Order: sequence, then C-alpha cells, then structure tokens
Amino acid sequence: KNIFLRPELANQETVLELDPISAVLRLTANVASARVTIDNQRSAKPISERILLSPGTHTLAIEALGYAPIKLELTVAPDETVNREVQLERLAVPLLLQQAASAFNERRYGDTQKLSEFIFAADPANAAAHRLVGQVYVERNDFGNAGSHFAQALAALGKWWAPMFGGWSVSRSWASSWAWAGW
Repeated sequence: KNIFLRPELANQETVLELDPISAVLRLTANVASARVTIDNQRSAKPISERILLSPGTHTLAIEALGYAPIKLELTVAPDETVNREVQLERLAVPLLLQQAASAFNERRYGDTQKLSEFIFAADPANAAAHRLVGQVYVERNDFGNAGSHFAQALAALGKWWAPMFGGWSVSRSWASSWAWAGW
C-alpha cells in the first residue's frame, strides 16, 4: 500500500496500522472433492484452493463425503508458504450406510448414490445400499432402475435368509413387483 502525506500534516503524529503479511497454505488430498474449514468458520473451501492465513495458530478441519474427517493445528509465520498433503480414510461400511440413509432423508440423492457406490466397492451385494439406491430411483420416477436395485436387495437378503427358510429364493420379477408395492 502507498501512503501519501500532505505537507500540512508533516508536523503531526501519524499512526499507521498495518496488516501482517499473510502466510500461504496449499493443501493436497487423496480425495479431490475434500473441503477445508479454517478456525470453525461456517464456509468450507475446496482443498485445491490456495488459502491465505494470518500469522499464528489455526485449526483446520478437512472433510469429504464418505471419508473420516481430519483436524489439525497449524502455526504459520508472516510470508510463509506451507504445503501439506492430507490422506483421508474411507469410512467403514456401517458408517457409510448411516451417512447414506441420512443423505436420503435430507433428499440429497446424489450423495446417497455416491455413498452407495463406496459401499458397493466393498460389498457389491449390500442389501441396504441397494434398497437406498432403489428408493432414490423411485423418487426420480425411474422405476426400471428402482426395481433392479430392489431385486438385488431382495436377492442379497434371500441368500442370507435361505438357510433359515429351507433354500427359499427370490425371483427377479417377484422382487420388482414387490418393490412397486412400496417396500
């Protein structure tokens, strides 16, 4: 910043308050969609964004859908550049299911499907995830895909229940009609 003094003010005391030079923080993560919150602010920034920090200690929270959040403290000096790499860990299937159910209840259908994809990567026949995705398709009036996921959910349950019911299995057409009945 430039400061210009007028000659008539030359004999007076002038007090200047200067902002400290910011530090630069560059974060990278194994999850491109990760977001970072600084010092409990309400808004989160994309992890790929360059972040300016005032000198001092800051608390960072890094989060991504389907991953365990990370909190870290960072102390920066004026004009310092800090590069950090963060490794987020995928949540276990029960926690992913919990998040997917919450996302569905909040009508965040894209998040429900993304979380279910994570579940399918670990357990392709997960009945609860197929049921949730089927419900998303019902909400979107895509009954063909809904029926397919409901059938897969019932087939997975049939494999689990079969020993209890003497080898009972679920036919795909019966499962689709059962899905229409409002399961």
